[in-house]
Amino acid sequence: MSTIDTDIQSTPAILQQTLERLATASAQAEAALAEDRIFNSDHAEGAQGSARSFFSAWSEATVGSSHSGHAPDLAQGHPMVFLGCGSSYAIALAAAALYEKQLGRPAQAIMASEYRPRPGWTHLAISRTGQTSELIAAMQQARAVGARVLLIDGEPSAPAEAQADATLTLEFAPEQGIIQTRFISATLLALHLLIGGKQAKQSLEALPLLVKQGLDSFDPSPYLAFDHIVFLGQGVHYGLARLAALNLQETATIWPEAHQTMEYRHGPMAAADEDTLIWSFDPPDDAASAKVLEEARRTGATIHSSGTHPLVQVVQAQHLAVQYAITHGIDPDAPRHIARAVVLPPSEA
Repeated sequence: MSTIDTDIQSTPAILQQTLERLATASAQAEAALAEDRIFNSDHAEGAQGSARSFFSAWSEATVGSSHSGHAPDLAQGHPMVFLGCGSSYAIALAAAALYEKQLGRPAQAIMASEYRPRPGWTHLAISRTGQTSELIAAMQQARAVGARVLLIDGEPSAPAEAQADATLTLEFAPEQGIIQTRFISATLLALHLLIGGKQAKQSLEALPLLVKQGLDSFDPSPYLAFDHIVFLGQGVHYGLARLAALNLQETATIWPEAHQTMEYRHGPMAAADEDTLIWSFDPPDDAASAKVLEEARRTGATIHSSGTHPLVQVVQAQHLAVQYAITHGIDPDAPRHIARAVVLPPSEA
């Protein structure tokens, strides 16, 4: 088994650790609020203490908590910028859509290299290594205008942490290989829990088991001969489609596409034919999405619309990428021209 496939197969265990880390940190942060205590990085001990401090900062930023003992006021919460590069930017796209949908407040995903300061907005940066030069530069710009900056990373004491007011480190999640897989799943789960709160926790407790079952039952072999693969999704699912396409591109060195479902009919569908696989992250009962897929089916394309939980589909798409690479004689553990982190000279960051 390849290193990347080993990483993927370990995702259920990583998700369970994520659930446990966030549940403990959330309980500790709530206890601190009830006792009118504020946890910060100055006296947070280790990864768990850092997570507890992060939860306190997240609560203040998103629900207007004032440590006064009163119920949080959702109207006081801040608009949110989600920052990232590469896979982390695709995660940011999903997170911004989820934030607006669940909390009803403005959110924007921004590529770190395209960042312009947003005074008054809370910023959440995402980075597996915490070393990405463009991300660190964007965090510095945000702090320079007085914005609150939070960070989710995968490596303790990473350089980006120096630019964060609070950090949630998922040190158990980073992969053995170069390409991101299980860190993506852990971060997506963490964001769903952070944004969705207790209701999300109840609905996602079974996710580790669902991912294991999804990996065991998914057979990618019918899809390995396609030359043209397209991933579609709306809202949160668009970010997931972007993740799947980038993962396939990195792993198998082909040129997949990712589109917002409704936008697919505005030009990109012209390239669809009998050699095209279209993978939809939208639920099959979404009427608007179903109409687009029906139009796409008439081009001769094969449609994959399973109804499986979208976060399970992310992992299944990663498994597809590995098997596609192996089938086409490509080593999935040796992706071309990329590294674990893009670290630039100071003059280029």
